Amino acid sequence: PDRDADGVADAVDACPDQPIEPERLGTGDGCPSVRVDAAAGKVSFEGTVTFEPGTARLTAEAGPLLDKIAVVLVAILAAIVWHTVTAILSVIGVERPGLESRRRETRPVSPEELEEAATRAADSGDLVTAVRRLYQAALRRIEIGRGKPWPRGLTDRDVLHRTARSPLHPPLSGFIDTLEQAWYADQPCTAADLEACRRHHGRIIEVVADGVLEPSRRSHPSPTAVEFSADALSP
Repeated sequence: PDRDADGVADAVDACPDQPIEPERLGTGDGCPSVRVDAAAGKVSFEGTVTFEPGTARLTAEAGPLLDKIAVVLVAILAAIVWHTVTAILSVIGVERPGLESRRRETRPVSPEELEEAATRAADSGDLVTAVRRLYQAALRRIEIGRGKPWPRGLTDRDVLHRTARSPLHPPLSGFIDTLEQAWYADQPCTAADLEACRRHHGRIIEVVADGVLEPSRRSHPSPTAVEFSADALSP
C-alpha cells in the first residue's frame, strides 16, 4: 500500500501521509522537505542552506528551501494574528462577521439531549465521547442556570482560571483533566474515568440547583464545548 500515492511504499515510507516531492523521489526516507508533525506541534525542514565559497552569497540551491521556510513562517504569523484579533474581539464583545446570524439559525442543544448522547456513546463503548458529552451537558446547565449565554473564545484552561473561586471548579477540573489525558496524552478513557465524570456532572447539577453560581466572569465555560447544534449528536 501507498497511502500518500508518492511512489514510496508505506512499509518503507517514514511519512506515509505526506507525499515526497517528485524531484526527491528515491533520495530519502519518503518524507517531503517540509515535514509537519501536528501531534508534536513541530515543522521541520530537510536541506542545507549553502553559500558560495568565500562569500556571503547564497547558492542557487539554497533558494527553494528558503522560499519554503518563508511560506511556512508567513502562514504561522497569519494564524497568530488571526487568533489574536478574534480573541480580542471576543473579549470586548464584538462578533466575527456572519457568526451571530449563524448562531441565531442554530437551535441550542439541550442538556437532556447531550446526556442522552453521552449514554448512547457509553453503550457503544466510546467512553471519550461519553465524557465529552457529559461535560457539554454540564456547561449547558451552568449556562441555563446563569440565565445568559457564555462569552466566546475561551479555552478549557480559561474555564478553570475563571471558576477558581466557584464550587463549580472541582468538578469542571475533573472533566477537563480526563479529556486532556485522552486527547493530548493519548491515555485511554476507562470505565472508572466515565463513572468519575458522571459524579462530576451530578455535582454540577447540584450546584446549579442550589443557585450558588457566581454572577461574575469567573465561571465562563469553553465555547468549544458548547457551540454546536443538535445535529452534531447523531451517531
